[in-house]
Amino acid sequence: MINIQVIDELSKLKISFPEAVTQLTQIGIERYYTDLVQMQKIYYSREGETYIHTMSIDNLPKMAVDFNRNKFLEILRAVQRGSIDYPEFIRGIISNGAASYFVFIDGRQAIYMGRKGETHAEKFPF
Repeated sequence: MINIQVIDELSKLKISFPEAVTQLTQIGIERYYTDLVQMQKIYYSREGETYIHTMSIDNLPKMAVDFNRNKFLEILRAVQRGSIDYPEFIRGIISNGAASYFVFIDGRQAIYMGRKGETHAEKFPF
């Protein structure tokens, strides 16, 4: 059974992405999908279980129609450096056209998608 308490606590903590990946790995999560339209994350365990977590982020911008790859990459690098926090990252990628993303913990990569099917794959930098 998915430990939803850990997932719910992770959403409240200000920890780095590598730290979050470590904790999710420890509770058996292999991947998750983030829907930036519905503001939900679906977590998938190695045993085939799922858990839907509603994200709570204030002051969300309107989602851009076009995926601005250059601006998106600037925001992605900023969150990787720790220059911005997760809510600012989410606001930034939404305002630059990201509609959703998958994080494949076991595959060590994330794939971001725009509204028109544009994609950007990013290997974990750690």
